[in-house]
Amino acid sequence: GFWGRLQALFAQWIVVRRRGGGDTPAGIVENAEDALAEDNLANAIQQLNRLPDAPKRIAQPWIDDATRRLEIDTHMAAIRTELSRGS
Repeated sequence: GFWGRLQALFAQWIVVRRRGGGDTPAGIVENAEDALAEDNLANAIQQLNRLPDAPKRIAQPWIDDATRRLEIDTHMAAIRTELSRGS
């Protein structure tokens, strides 16, 4: 009927993405994206380090950059703490 055709028409345009892919590469990347959305860079790096070899090789430049960023953020936080103690 009419509603079935309308539903089929909308189904062509709407893509439903399953959440919670678990330990699949897609699930691991999804978990990393969620960690970034929560401003948790350390967890995002940890998640991507769980990738199998081939996908991890692709992600490695990002992982390396993110690790350097996390190190910088950690050092900056330590400097801020020291400066606040000295004031």
